[in-house]
Amino acid sequence: FFVRCFNLFISFTFFHLLGPHPHCLLCEVFLGVGIAWLCGAAFQSSHGRTFEVNDPALGFSVVVFCSMAVLWFIVLTWRRKVIGAELGGPQSLKKITTFMFIGLWFIYVLLSSLVAYNKFSPGF
Repeated sequence: FFVRCFNLFISFTFFHLLGPHPHCLLCEVFLGVGIAWLCGAAFQSSHGRTFEVNDPALGFSVVVFCSMAVLWFIVLTWRRKVIGAELGGPQSLKKITTFMFIGLWFIYVLLSSLVAYNKFSPGF
């Protein structure tokens, strides 16, 4: 029932403009992470405690992920305006974009791993 309501909500918002099935990813993220955190926060609150995550790597990981996402949106916007295609276009530009996006993912995993294993300190 909840998933059906969530899909109905998505169908009335701008999310349907993102692609053929963005609600699947949004449901997975919300149901996979959001519900667990919501339950944890509700449980702690019902016992008069605050829900805290004491992991400095989490904040850094979120900052790096958001930075990579902004860069990803900038590249796709540039490709749409200049080339006229987000993922299509000339073969050479497709390969450059592919390697750049894979590189962004590797950078994210590398930086998050270094901080999680105390090999690098982000300073916050």
